[in-house]
Amino acid sequence: SGPSLTTGHPPIVIISLLNTDLNKIKKLDMLALNNLSTFLSISPDAAFDYSNNSMLPIDINASLNVRNYFPDTVNPILLTFALDLDNLVLGLLFSETVQTNTLMISDINIKSTKNLINDSYSLFDGFLLVNDNEPFVNLSLGD
Repeated sequence: SGPSLTTGHPPIVIISLLNTDLNKIKKLDMLALNNLSTFLSISPDAAFDYSNNSMLPIDINASLNVRNYFPDTVNPILLTFALDLDNLVLGLLFSETVQTNTLMISDINIKSTKNLINDSYSLFDGFLLVNDNEPFVNLSLGD
């Protein structure tokens, strides 16, 4: 389900967020968690009517509370990975920002094929090269 707003007058504008913006919002762990932590401010230059009148601003100190809030219910997906054996780095690219402090390195397996039967190795140790809660995570596999 998506945003549910009253149609008709006044006109409704739906803005589709880019993944870049969505990931930055998700990275801020106290922002947009629920309807109590989701507000909007807007400058007068954000929209104009057909007579070229700018909109009335909503000041940052008097922000508008969200009317309908839909929480994030989509699980992150590992899209691809890169393994650099010379520099002992494993890079993971997820579909969205992940909380790197929740990453369980010992739950990652390197395998020779897709099948469970063949050679595989569960990572024992490693550490995050950068802990910045982004969609791309680099792990050091070295000492």
